[in-house]
Amino acid sequence: MANLSAIEIHISLSRVESYDRPDLILFDLDPEAPAGIGEAVDAALMLRERLVSAGVESYVKTSGKRGLHVAVPVAPVHTFGQAKEFVRRIGKEVVREAGSGNVAVDMASKGPGKVFIDYPQNSQGRVIVCPYSLRATPCATVSAPLSWEDVRRGLDPGRYNIFTVAGGGGGDPWGRIFEEGQRI
Repeated sequence: MANLSAIEIHISLSRVESYDRPDLILFDLDPEAPAGIGEAVDAALMLRERLVSAGVESYVKTSGKRGLHVAVPVAPVHTFGQAKEFVRRIGKEVVREAGSGNVAVDMASKGPGKVFIDYPQNSQGRVIVCPYSLRATPCATVSAPLSWEDVRRGLDPGRYNIFTVAGGGGGDPWGRIFEEGQRI
């Protein structure tokens, strides 16, 4: 891939042996300017509360650009349609909780200053940037797995780049993600 000048590496939400059933459900939190990472952090924390109250374990990472990805590892027993509807339903709960109009889950309500929860990303054949992938940005940012304790106001996705993430250390916050196999 390096010989082909591939900088960004994207992965499917399912494995080869269960291509038509996701192993990951994705909450893609995409802030629309003037909203930024601070608003994405607020939405991610509300989302995590909803998932915890539903008994669902989740993992978070930077997108490597301006947003956050919250991933829910699942047993490959759900369809992509069920995954998409789960994200849409939980997203609507976050929209109600946000109340001030800062979060959107439907294209009709997407717009400037809102964090869009892109639930259609949970369609078969769609991909996400993989953990630890470089992004084609001027600072060579990385889509960095985070612990939930790292997700707070003041989070700077630019801090995670080719120079700061390459050494590793501190363990992998996503190291056990595929041990879960939850049902939604």
